Amino acid sequence: MRRIQRIVSGILLAVLLLTMAPAALAADKPVYATKPKASYWNFYKADLHYFYNQLNTEEKRYFSCLYDAIAFGDVNLWNTANLWDNNSKIYQELSSREVNRVVYTIRHDCPELMITFNQIIDMSKNPRVELLKHSKKIQSYLDGSKKVLNQIKKRSDWGNSTFDHQLAYDRYIVKNCSYLRESTNDVNNQNNNIRAGYSVFTTKKAVCEGYARSTQLAMRYYGMHCIFVTGEAGEGHAWNLVKQNGKWYQYDPTWQDADKTKAFADYLPYFNITDSLMSLSHTMDTDAQAIGFKWPSCNTNTYDYYKKKGKYLSNDWKKKLASLISKAKKSGKKALGVRFSSAKYYNEAVQYINSGKLGTELMKKYKFSKKLLSKISLRYSNPNALLLYFNWQ
Repeated sequence: MRRIQRIVSGILLAVLLLTMAPAALAADKPVYATKPKASYWNFYKADLHYFYNQLNTEEKRYFSCLYDAIAFGDVNLWNTANLWDNNSKIYQELSSREVNRVVYTIRHDCPELMITFNQIIDMSKNPRVELLKHSKKIQSYLDGSKKVLNQIKKRSDWGNSTFDHQLAYDRYIVKNCSYLRESTNDVNNQNNNIRAGYSVFTTKKAVCEGYARSTQLAMRYYGMHCIFVTGEAGEGHAWNLVKQNGKWYQYDPTWQDADKTKAFADYLPYFNITDSLMSLSHTMDTDAQAIGFKWPSCNTNTYDYYKKKGKYLSNDWKKKLASLISKAKKSGKKALGVRFSSAKYYNEAVQYINSGKLGTELMKKYKFSKKLLSKISLRYSNPNALLLYFNWQ
């Protein structure tokens, strides 16, 4: 009898614990799932979100809550994860370091949300109205961007590799997008369009931030990992890291578009270069590393444009330089860019050209006439990219 009583008591206790469990679980219920629900999250594969994949579980929950607040225009989700409110759950349940990691990820990892985080809504206005307005803009710009990206990808004169897609995109922005220098209003984030992840495709005017965010959106849409990078390049600047065939490369789309007169010429000085070469002109910010994010290293040149196209010169540069000019001229091209593997060879080549020896080589070995030779000029030299650029009429 006692045994039966013990069994019954045990069952009753189990039932009591089960009835209490939902309340206990509710107390510990996470604020949100670890992945956003918005369809924008699937504009490209989720594993291409570089910083998001370095967040811990709780950070991902708050990131997802905030992401969907913006995507859906949901003011209730916004209030749950309001990064400006010290009383919001995000401040109560995450450490300051974790909050900073969530903020950084929203700002640097989500070009599909259009603009930098502090530009999403005007807090002095009605948040509900501003969020809904912004969510409608996202859908509009993504639809428009997708059409342009598909058109670029289908260009018949480019191949089908990720390198070809990147190159086609690069030539598209050089032809179609205009670089704008920041005015006082732009610095104060008043002109969001030129800083947005859609600026290259719709407004076709951008500052460096707009170029870099649009590039991040485009490369990911084509299936490539791409990171938005900030730092210094004579002034505050933004550019990208791109992954090709398992290796990372530095890529600055803004500086690719430096001179409209070279729109479709052979001028691609910052197309998939190494850290060491980029460091001659760019310095990356270290704020990501300070909050625990890892950066990849860019230490190979396999997908450097000039390496890929056979225009990368090293110890045998004298033999190849005149040959490349001759081949380019005979094929009907009007320009040629070449990169050198070191400053030593670059400086030797500059002296060689200035001495007139290159012209002599072209006349003797490749039968260039004086008239033809007079049309060829060293149009541009870029010591920070170890690049020489020739053109002719």
